[in-house]
Amino acid sequence: MSSSSAMGKPVAVAGSLTSTPGLYLLYKLYELKQRCKEDRSSNSEGADDRKSMTEKELVQLNRKIEKLLRKLDKYDLSEPVLCKEDECVVCMNHRATICTFPCGHRVVCRKCFVRTIQIALSQRLLPLRCVLCRAKIVQLSQDEKAVLSPPSAISLADDNL
Repeated sequence: MSSSSAMGKPVAVAGSLTSTPGLYLLYKLYELKQRCKEDRSSNSEGADDRKSMTEKELVQLNRKIEKLLRKLDKYDLSEPVLCKEDECVVCMNHRATICTFPCGHRVVCRKCFVRTIQIALSQRLLPLRCVLCRAKIVQLSQDEKAVLSPPSAISLADDNL
């Protein structure tokens, strides 16, 4: 079940945004996209200042993504893949744990999902899309068997993607 605030912002459904690193990054991408949208619609003199600030935030977000990827490399908690249907379609080494909605595909591991966010951010390919069917991602959840923390989900308003 997805939910959103009156402002159309993403809302954590079952857990906090920080319980799954990829969900936090997705939320930050959403915020940056909203700022870019506001910059384009504004014709005031402050638009250049906001654009400069957004670019700085993008650089900071890229640094955070790199740091997260290093931590994921260092603390690899992934379970072994028991059957081919459970493996990540990107790296084929880890168990697919991130489920995208509305399509419902569970085909990527946490690390590959974070890399997908990184690529989308660097190439300005928003909204994020499922790596299998290319459908817009409006909600995420993480397989509860894959991590020690409780499962979580995030929902994004469709009209803002």
